[in-house]
Amino acid sequence: METNRDNLIGTILKGKYRIDELLAEGGQGKIYYATDLSAGIDRQYIVKQFTPNYDNDFLLNVGTRFFNQESEILQKLGRHSQIPQIFDHFEADKKFYLVQEFIEGNNLETEFASKKQLTEMELFPILKDILDVLNFVHQNNYIHRDIKPSNLIRNKYDQKIYLIDFGAVKEKIKRENIGNQGESKSTVVIGTEGYMPNEQKLSRPKFCSDIYAAGMVAINALTGVDPQQIFKDEKFNPIWQHHLPADSKKYNPNLLRIIDKMVRGSCQERYQSVTEILGDWQKLNDTIVIKSPMEDISPTLKNSENNTAEENNKKSWLTWLVWGIGTIVGTIVLGIAGFSLIPQEKYIAYENKEHKIKIERPESWQVREDWNTFQEKGVKFLTPLENNQDEYQERVAVSIEELSTPLSLAEYNAQATNQIATYNTIIEPATPTTFANKEGTKIIYQEKEGNKKRLEYWTVKNQKAYIATYSAEVDKFDKYLKKAEETIASLMINDVTE
Repeated sequence: METNRDNLIGTILKGKYRIDELLAEGGQGKIYYATDLSAGIDRQYIVKQFTPNYDNDFLLNVGTRFFNQESEILQKLGRHSQIPQIFDHFEADKKFYLVQEFIEGNNLETEFASKKQLTEMELFPILKDILDVLNFVHQNNYIHRDIKPSNLIRNKYDQKIYLIDFGAVKEKIKRENIGNQGESKSTVVIGTEGYMPNEQKLSRPKFCSDIYAAGMVAINALTGVDPQQIFKDEKFNPIWQHHLPADSKKYNPNLLRIIDKMVRGSCQERYQSVTEILGDWQKLNDTIVIKSPMEDISPTLKNSENNTAEENNKKSWLTWLVWGIGTIVGTIVLGIAGFSLIPQEKYIAYENKEHKIKIERPESWQVREDWNTFQEKGVKFLTPLENNQDEYQERVAVSIEELSTPLSLAEYNAQATNQIATYNTIIEPATPTTFANKEGTKIIYQEKEGNKKRLEYWTVKNQKAYIATYSAEVDKFDKYLKKAEETIASLMINDVTE
């Protein structure tokens, strides 16, 4: 259920930061979207709140010192054009706050999922951006420790890749990481499985640990395979090139060698610095022409010095001619195909045995699991992006909400509809229905200050609420409604029993 349940919304921090929206929360704090009211024009920021729960002034003083130290480091790193700036940091009511630049855009996890497998030419500028910003981070004697696609955002406006979520702050100020003498100690390994090399798992991260993670990002982009599913040999070297597309011989072998060396299992055999990688990277520029993001042509090798302007013009003419003929033939084929029956899309089963749910979703809809994130536990099934301008993927989300107290369906109906009505316009009121072979409720609503329309079902059992929500932009709601309803209708919840 997508409702606002946080009473800090509307609060003004430090006399100028108005909290507008809760974006995420977890045991260590919350992340908000906020507006700076003191600026000449409204400026939007990300405000990160950390709640270390200190029980005495000594811990608060030490924690404040650590927080200020780490914040100042982040401010220094934020001078790079592809790292979010830190505009402010402060303590209030034994909570710490970081005010950070808001980067509008999509993260690479979303981008990779929509494209399945990136081409060499698509990866090249992405990896170069990552290496450039990582080089700056390392030159400032800092190890990120959690480089992964979801922590890399493509800025909507300049298309550059930004590195986010420098997580050392929240670890440094945790109660268990402060010693009795006020010293800092580490008890938690920071990182994400699949992107962490062995030395990092042993709490001994090095600069080359970030290099390993960046290499695994590249492998994920090229193969479309989750790094956790990549097998490793006896020396912990990832075995990944067989996951490349069938025409992988077209890949530049120098690029593949660079990636291989980035992800060597032994940190001694890995690149020791980004500068070293960039030296090898320069050699790629001698063999590859990087196409403009606005072009939609196949990558080509640089023309030799012997090619004349006339020969190049002939090639351009032939390319245009081939594309023109292809377009005509394609139009004819599509015209003929228009008389054929459109095949029904295949549905694929998804099952999570731990949470006892099973559901069938359209084959083209991507799966995004959120069982272990800050947000409500669940899974989302996202429609494919329709084009480069498509900024929102319609989706069916199945979530499980742990209830603090036992509630009947009628009691939950009252609570849920009140919460929904606060921020939405009810299109179709809550009505009884069958959901997951149980007595349930159905409702349709639309955002008051937004462009999303939602169809939601829920049922209650064993002190849990099981919720399925179809979310779409208003003008696309009907387009995917049938598939969404079929997906929701297939849901089976083994935990819901009489």
